[in-house]
Amino acid sequence: MVPLGLGLPIHRVPIVTLTLVIACTVKFFTNDVYLLKKLEKKTVLLHQDIEKSSEFKNLKSEYCHKYGNKKIRCEVFTQYDDKSYIKNKKNNNDHYFFQNKFESDFYGKTKKITNLKSYIIYERMLLEQKIKLLPFFESNNLLTFKTQSILNYFLGMFTHSSVSHLIGNMLTLLAFGIYVEAKIGVLAMTISYFLTGFISFYMYVHFFADETTPLMGASGAICGIMGMFYVGFFKHYLRFWLWFKTFLLPVNTYFPFLFILTDFLTHFGAPTNVAAMAHIAGMFSGIGIMLFLSAYQQTPYPFIYKEELHFFKAVKNKIIDREDVLKACYWLRINPINFLLREKLIISLWNNIEPSKGIKRSEIEILKENTRKFIGRSLHYKNHKAILKAIDLVPTTFSLAPFLNDFNISELVNIYNLCLKKEALISSIRVAIVLLERPIDPRLNKTLIANIKSSFPMTDPKTMDILISTSNNIQLRMEVSDYFGSKNSKGAA
Repeated sequence: MVPLGLGLPIHRVPIVTLTLVIACTVKFFTNDVYLLKKLEKKTVLLHQDIEKSSEFKNLKSEYCHKYGNKKIRCEVFTQYDDKSYIKNKKNNNDHYFFQNKFESDFYGKTKKITNLKSYIIYERMLLEQKIKLLPFFESNNLLTFKTQSILNYFLGMFTHSSVSHLIGNMLTLLAFGIYVEAKIGVLAMTISYFLTGFISFYMYVHFFADETTPLMGASGAICGIMGMFYVGFFKHYLRFWLWFKTFLLPVNTYFPFLFILTDFLTHFGAPTNVAAMAHIAGMFSGIGIMLFLSAYQQTPYPFIYKEELHFFKAVKNKIIDREDVLKACYWLRINPINFLLREKLIISLWNNIEPSKGIKRSEIEILKENTRKFIGRSLHYKNHKAILKAIDLVPTTFSLAPFLNDFNISELVNIYNLCLKKEALISSIRVAIVLLERPIDPRLNKTLIANIKSSFPMTDPKTMDILISTSNNIQLRMEVSDYFGSKNSKGAA
């Protein structure tokens, strides 16, 4: 499951985010690859020395005497270094499987290992061995507790341990960073990235890592940006990609579950080389920074960006002219849930119609799209007043069908019942006409036509004539014609 941030366009080029991605990628392929190969060789040699040490053999011996059985000869198990040697020896499969059990407990640091008396002595020896790597860490600017410096903190945010580590971090940075940068700007983004990265490294190095473990990767800083995303887009939706499909999840509920809780579980679960608490430290520092920035750059829901809010304030108390229509459409493409701007756009466009000139085709398409989205959102949130308002805005000379063609039969029936409940007679007739143009149950068809005919006495004949003329339902036209014909014949008699 790959996060895609908001999955929406952005209104400015993410200069900082793209620069960071390029810098990390270039550094990895020009420096990190060779550095990691050297580190791997030194680490292998270190482990070989450790396995040959008396402290390690004493640990194995104690483990064997405590957890072995009669089939396991502890003197053989303690001295054995090569799995193939034991496996190929007759009747030594028990030793082979016991070795696997030991390695599982040893690398998992289970209580079976850590509770052994010789484990403390082993750890002391291990630390002494690791200290031998410190000159290598220092000469290559790798960050550990013993090699702390401003330069090492800075370079650590650009150093990655593998290709998968790099790709995962860069995709996550792009997914969240482009939106955070678009919201807070270049300077704030730059400061926030390095500040959250520094905090995450500092907290992990001082409180969670041992003195000789190198810490590398942009994960802490990226988690800081993710924390800022969480605050900045709290009421919006996070888009994910999975198996060639995308889906949306609300940021406010799913973000903590998918990211924050996952890191806590990683930290308290089986030991890994993932600095989960560095992620947590970075994320919470990002949350704090964004809360601070939000106090000075308030963009109340449903707005996302301050520029978007400034535009709305500029047109809020006036009818949007034709030049501002394009700007409004631009911001609605950037932020589709801005129902306030969408409502303003719809009202202004209908008010801009000049009977003599009519309405341009481009403008009617804008009206159709935005009316459908406005009613759809209002229906989802049960904002009945907004639904009726949107329907009333469409002149009776226009068919309502194009403005409701995204809705299914069930949704249209709900809108129709709402109109009846609110005693919006004309609106109910118009929605009924839209329903009659859909393939619906014959019984519902008859009910709708009967309801329309029953409303004739309460409706202006000219208005009713206009409404019926917008319908493509032949049965409705015929029954209305017969109804009027019978009424006229009775009047003549």
